[in-house]
Amino acid sequence: SVFFFFCAFLSTGVIGVFLQIAIPILYAMISLCVFGNLSTSIKTKSLFSLFGNVVKWIIGTSLAVYSLVVGLQGVSSGIRDGISYKLLKYTVGNSIPIVGGTIKEGVDILLASSITVKNAVGYFAILLLLGSAIGSVLQILALSWVIKASASVLQPLGEDRICNFLGEISSVLQYIIAIVAASAFLYVITI
Repeated sequence: SVFFFFCAFLSTGVIGVFLQIAIPILYAMISLCVFGNLSTSIKTKSLFSLFGNVVKWIIGTSLAVYSLVVGLQGVSSGIRDGISYKLLKYTVGNSIPIVGGTIKEGVDILLASSITVKNAVGYFAILLLLGSAIGSVLQILALSWVIKASASVLQPLGEDRICNFLGEISSVLQYIIAIVAASAFLYVITI
């Protein structure tokens, strides 16, 4: 139970890192893209690439740390649940006179039904969360594809700077898709 709250706080912290660090870096990448493609004298491609790598590292490291904590929660919860289950059965069996032994056997049914209810509510929450996340990801993905298609169509007709600009904007949108998908992943695991 301690790990659940820790995971909830950690997922909120990871989302905060995404919002406070990764998203501003993406804004900087858009600015670099605009300034780098406005003028031929300003070279920003390397810095743009560096910022892209930093965002990848932020997403990857955050998900790795969160997955490690969730894995530790899974390992410790099995031990804790077994001890809690035996303690509950012993307490019910010995503290309720006359019918304690009968009720002690009913604890299994009670726990199984509570897990079923918890899973049903959890699955519904996961479906709602995934529905909203998938909608957002599909919208951003469609925008990214439209921008890439525009770059492809404009390349034979226009200047290379316009095509580079559109291609770089499309890659920034791919990072935003990764952040939205990672955030949904964190919340699904926390549920």
